[in-house]
Amino acid sequence: MNRNLGDVMDPELRETLVQWENLGRRPWIVKPKWAPPRIQGLESIQMLIDQNWMPRFWQLLADYQELLRRGGAYRVQQPGWLEPVSSADPLDLCSEDLVPLADGTPTVVLEYQVPDRHVASLRWFGHMLDVSAQFGTVTWTIQVNERPVRTYQDFKQQRGTVLNPTRLAAPIKLKGKDKLEIIATGGATAVNALARIQGWLVAAGAVTQDGTAADWNVR
Repeated sequence: MNRNLGDVMDPELRETLVQWENLGRRPWIVKPKWAPPRIQGLESIQMLIDQNWMPRFWQLLADYQELLRRGGAYRVQQPGWLEPVSSADPLDLCSEDLVPLADGTPTVVLEYQVPDRHVASLRWFGHMLDVSAQFGTVTWTIQVNERPVRTYQDFKQQRGTVLNPTRLAAPIKLKGKDKLEIIATGGATAVNALARIQGWLVAAGAVTQDGTAADWNVR
């Protein structure tokens, strides 16, 4: 397995499985492209390897593929920021009370800080106003550590509802102590707002913050 990608199958292993599939179980169906030269005085040992050990090892590989088929379906866990692992905790963050928006004043509708030594993936977002006609006059921003998330800055139209949040274009990935804020700025008419964002929280397997995704290896 690739340590930097959590539970993702290593591409080299995936290619090997495909080769097992193509080569079949018992007979050699491809001619070896290279044969080791004979070592003078060791012909009997080479014969033992070529005619005894190698067929047995080949059979072990072929049998393994057959056992995988008989054992039922198996699956590869996607990276922890795309699919929650079994040890993940749910995150369903919602502003429980209506938040009043004043004219031209940015107001935090929802905020969350990731616990230390944890990582979080947020995948769904929804928001609402108690006067739906005010969509288009109220601006919204999702920001992390006081910096707007790309394409989610000062947008005016609705992206999902509180009851049915929409899937974000890409997960918002947070590391330990990161602070998420959903901010709304009202127009001339008084209005109340709610926001909801969903995802999951995972205890980090390592704390590197070096971009290798090792933080997403679960504990």
